[in-house]
Amino acid sequence: MGIDNFQKAGAGGLLLMQIWHMWQMACRRLFELNLQKLVCFLVTVTALLMPWSKSWAQTGDEWDWAYEPQEVELGFDFEFYGQSFNKVYITENGTIQFSNPQAIKTPTCLPASQNNALYVFWDDFRADYENGGYFSPLMYEVQGEAPNRRFIAEWAYGRFVGSTEVTGIIHAILYEGSNQIQLQYRDLSGDRSQASQATIGIQGPAGQYEQIGCAQLGAIRDGQAILFTPDVQGASYAVNLQAEYEDILYINPDPIRLYYTSNFYINKSEDMVFGWDLYPSDAFNLIVWDADDNVLLNKVLHASSDEGSVGENQFYCGGYFCSYNLPAGLELVHNQSYHAQLRGSLNGGVSWHVFSEMTTAVTADLVAPSVELKSLEIVDATSIKIIYSATDDGTGMQHVAMQVATDADFTDIVYEYQGFASDEGDDLSAWMNYAYREPVAYIRIAGVDYAGNVSAYTTPIRLETGAAVINYPTDDLIVSHQAMTVTGTANPQDALALYVNGAIRGGHLQPMHKESSVPLSTIMLKESTVFMYALRIRIQR
Repeated sequence: MGIDNFQKAGAGGLLLMQIWHMWQMACRRLFELNLQKLVCFLVTVTALLMPWSKSWAQTGDEWDWAYEPQEVELGFDFEFYGQSFNKVYITENGTIQFSNPQAIKTPTCLPASQNNALYVFWDDFRADYENGGYFSPLMYEVQGEAPNRRFIAEWAYGRFVGSTEVTGIIHAILYEGSNQIQLQYRDLSGDRSQASQATIGIQGPAGQYEQIGCAQLGAIRDGQAILFTPDVQGASYAVNLQAEYEDILYINPDPIRLYYTSNFYINKSEDMVFGWDLYPSDAFNLIVWDADDNVLLNKVLHASSDEGSVGENQFYCGGYFCSYNLPAGLELVHNQSYHAQLRGSLNGGVSWHVFSEMTTAVTADLVAPSVELKSLEIVDATSIKIIYSATDDGTGMQHVAMQVATDADFTDIVYEYQGFASDEGDDLSAWMNYAYREPVAYIRIAGVDYAGNVSAYTTPIRLETGAAVINYPTDDLIVSHQAMTVTGTANPQDALALYVNGAIRGGHLQPMHKESSVPLSTIMLKESTVFMYALRIRIQR
């Protein structure tokens, strides 16, 4: 019977104390954000003045702090001291009552005032482990199939009133058919959890009882199971203090939600980052597996510790959230996928709850892509067409980057293009935005895959466009008029200027159409120049 089949007992409305604790938590968060404290004060006063009800409705499958015993259906008929019952009443203070339920918080030795009861661990504790305002619920579940079902109630890490100690995990198991009762205990970490102030036993309808301990340190031990077996008439019980402990797999707090917070493709272990909610656990066990179930990392982390530096083997818990970077240098396998699971502990790692679901797979790509620059073509004044090939044996090509330099060694890089999305293939083409200015330039490219691997830059290709050419006049020219037309050709990306005897004339000219011979400029000579002289004309970028 899986975890989805849980049954728990819950409230139709929140109790005043629950409202108080949750509002305290919300206020603390608002204070951290430096919001108006007055808002919390006013809402708190309003909440305290409202007529909250203590009644509970069986609408859920967990509860936090009940003033009164909670009615729960057993799911089968169970005989206790010869009487048949199909429901019980569970209290937060470690008792299960079969009839005439009442709130009994302060323990006494047996016989107690309440008959027809199991005193599983009767002490003054609360079923809300107040680790930042989160609650550890009481749980119950009916497991198995008729006629061999069992009813299980669990108190998990309740906090003793007036103390920082917790109870550990307490189970009561009622068996269909045999009518046996088993009480069992684990994760007992302090005197209170070992019954130094608790009453443990069972009591029938007429005050008959079997007491295991009353305020007796050591009355129970960690991992102990106590089995009560009724006689044929159900009038008395045989007690086995050495019964076999039943490992209860499913009655636990919900698994922690673990998620992956970085790229799903990695090329080194420290790029793998996980996050999860902090509360209610104070310790965590993170296991990272590969697709073949080999363990890459098995790490126990404590919420109070801080390991490593930012970005490398960092573990941080703050507010309501924890994050962890895997250590650097873990040996990854190329094209292998990895996933992780996390489980929490409420007692510093003494015992663990169930694991979270597996995270989405993360793929390791350790090999850089391969690219080759084949040719270049000037398209227009602002773009260049490149022909290239690109392949990647891993996560695939993400983009191609380009560099332009004035020298083959790329000591003078004048332009860098961060990259364009790229397919894979042998004869790929792309248009790169680049306003060409240098008469001679060297261009090279590099490939980047989705894991962040960068290839070596390709062998650069030299790109040049020859100088602009004056078609007329071609030699020194003697002119006797004030206007003269100069024609020539230039590359489409060139910005041109016309000089006469070392001085610019006609201003900066617009680029010409490629390989065309059109007038470059009409030069107007100064009127004062009335004598014949020679013109030496050149075009300069």
